[in-house]
Amino acid sequence: MNKTAFVTLFFSLICGYSQCLLAQQVDRPYYSDNSHTVYVAKRTVLYIPSDVDAKRIIKERNATDWIGYTIGSLQFMSKTKVKTDSNIPVIGFIKSESTLENYDCYIVEYNGQLYLLPKESCNDNTLIDSKNKEIHDYYESLKKDIENLSNEYYISVKQKAESASNELSALILRKDIIIDSIAQAKISSKETEMLANYKEWEAQLDASGKKAAKTLLIQNSKLSEPNSAAGCDYVMAFTNTSNKTIKYLDWSGNVYNAVDDIVTCEIRGTKLIQGRYTGPAKSNEMQYAIWNTVIYNWSAKEMRLTGITIIYTDGTKTNLSAKEIKSIIGAPNKALTQLQIDNICRSAQSEVEIKINNLEKIKDCLRFPTAAKSSTFELFEPEREIYKQIELLNKRFTLLCEKNKLPVWYAPDNVKSLTNGNLHIR
Repeated sequence: MNKTAFVTLFFSLICGYSQCLLAQQVDRPYYSDNSHTVYVAKRTVLYIPSDVDAKRIIKERNATDWIGYTIGSLQFMSKTKVKTDSNIPVIGFIKSESTLENYDCYIVEYNGQLYLLPKESCNDNTLIDSKNKEIHDYYESLKKDIENLSNEYYISVKQKAESASNELSALILRKDIIIDSIAQAKISSKETEMLANYKEWEAQLDASGKKAAKTLLIQNSKLSEPNSAAGCDYVMAFTNTSNKTIKYLDWSGNVYNAVDDIVTCEIRGTKLIQGRYTGPAKSNEMQYAIWNTVIYNWSAKEMRLTGITIIYTDGTKTNLSAKEIKSIIGAPNKALTQLQIDNICRSAQSEVEIKINNLEKIKDCLRFPTAAKSSTFELFEPEREIYKQIELLNKRFTLLCEKNKLPVWYAPDNVKSLTNGNLHIR
């Protein structure tokens, strides 16, 4: 996420937190102290709530949340009258009917007891009118914030989807060139790394080892574990590092057991093991060869080559001693094999195809912008955060409407699509 997006998100979260605090203040129909008063004239009628209602009022006033209940009909309540003109402490407000949008009664404290005072009994209703206005203003504020955030969400998604559409068109047009460019860059990077590793390895060789390395590199020389008949296969992977083409490669060796003794083939009765690779193996070409059941012996563990003779297609030949062979076994590759190059090319193609697939999904948000809110693309992280803010405000709006019996909001289509399922937004 860039700095601008982070700052925007930070302030959105702060605003969301402030909205929650404001909601708590707006929603609560109670004052925390008795500093607010309403003027009532002598003989004004006060209604006495039941003990149950009085206890609920006291409990809610001291709680962090409130239920939003209404009182029963005033005409069935006991009454008393104010004895003198007075400024009576107001501790909150209540509705006389469940369907009312506005509070129409004060909850007052008179001579240490709770009473209900209808709004129409007072000449100055600044307190209750201010509370009702505050609730309706907050209702309108939430609508505006939800609509603004929804517009911000849609505009941002559309811009990114259009950008993806343009990028997709350019990518498809130059797909093969881009795949080749990615593949060549990866091949070059990998071979540079491999060559550096090879030079580091080569620097540790003595003079005879360096000379042998200019003829042959043996990347792998391995004897398999005995099979069910005690037969062992031998595998060799090598690279022709000469400037000639190998016609034949003849090798010989002995097989050793776990205690470093030469073992004999239990079928053939021989200790010397030999094999031939038939080429061609071109210059700088890596080859992989396997010789089946070169020995039958349950204790066979390791093949140690004693000599290699290479015959080239031009009729010349060269020999490698056991010492020289030992120095070049386990050598790192100087360059990629054709199989490795092919794999890199396939990987580059797959990478571009994944990119195309992702761009197509982002482009689809032009038709279905609401999909961005549940997308896993990092690109749409800011939009997901916007949607979280919309959800937060939507929940607050729903609670506000439910508790205060506020009207349904017939919102614009973009708001409705993002707040689907809210009974108070249609």
